[in-house]
Amino acid sequence: MKRLTILALFLFPSVVCAQQRTAAISPESFEKRAEFSAAAFDIVWARPRHMIDLDTLAGQWIRRGHRSGTAYAPVLESENGEFILMYLSFLIYRTEGEIEIDQTMRKLEKSPPTNELLTNDNYPRLLITGELKAAYGYTEGFFNPVEGKVFTREDFETYVTIVSGGKARRWFNADSVFLYTLPVDDPFKKGYTHCTGMIVSKKGRASIGLKLWFTNAGKKKEQQYLRSLRWKIRYRNDDWKYDREVFERAVRNREGDRK
Repeated sequence: MKRLTILALFLFPSVVCAQQRTAAISPESFEKRAEFSAAAFDIVWARPRHMIDLDTLAGQWIRRGHRSGTAYAPVLESENGEFILMYLSFLIYRTEGEIEIDQTMRKLEKSPPTNELLTNDNYPRLLITGELKAAYGYTEGFFNPVEGKVFTREDFETYVTIVSGGKARRWFNADSVFLYTLPVDDPFKKGYTHCTGMIVSKKGRASIGLKLWFTNAGKKKEQQYLRSLRWKIRYRNDDWKYDREVFERAVRNREGDRK
């Protein structure tokens, strides 16, 4: 497998995300990852039917020739070879303490900040925006703007479908589900030439990032495969609160299981 240079979605600092990334530097079974998700964030995962665990850590690149990308594990493939499901190697979350530190630092800056304060509410949108800008040529990598190209709110709304309300609750007990198509010029695996990004989110909770890869035949059944994911991710306790001791215990257990 290609060596992966992990670009921090990680542009955005989070100790919680960093601790998870440290624990996710090698292949990990679906069951172990699901155990961690439930223990640390009270989010239940179930393996979709007819999916095989490839027992691999996968790197997805923004575009061919770019060294920035993200790591995904676990990676599942359908028994019929039409569909691959990748889970982002960490759940997307910032603690209240991290957000408060950012707020304090912004007040100390000499000029008004030009970037948006990163919270759990806007985290999914900012991640998706960065990925879309890089994938569709608005920036070189995540950082360097391309002259004459500006990514607008209208562009975001064009590229991204947001499922919310009762439908999102029925699917995952979530508040929002973001779906967006990414161009593919460097397939993860031969034949998988279509890619859909997906983020499942709930206010005040960790978000789950997914990548769905399809062959030509699988793309024709995309809605069927999307339906197969419903309730396979579920926010369990609506009153959940981040607990540092519980989280760090889950990280230690995860690391211990892999030694």
